[in-house]
Amino acid sequence: MDVNTSNCKLTFKGEAMKSRCGVAASVFASLGENGVEVKLITTSETKISCLVDEAQLSTVYDVLEKVYGLTNC
Repeated sequence: MDVNTSNCKLTFKGEAMKSRCGVAASVFASLGENGVEVKLITTSETKISCLVDEAQLSTVYDVLEKVYGLTNC
């Protein structure tokens, strides 16, 4: 068994996702286009979570800031 402890869990959540199609697709396309490997995905009506390598965390922050205008993530 291999255990990797250098992962980060990212969670995006909001009630507005119930009525907005394509949020998960947009998030994962943006990350993938920037070379971020998403290792695990879970979703619900109001929450998207994914697992990424800790070494890619700064890239993830940059992508989220650029694509979604987030400044406090």
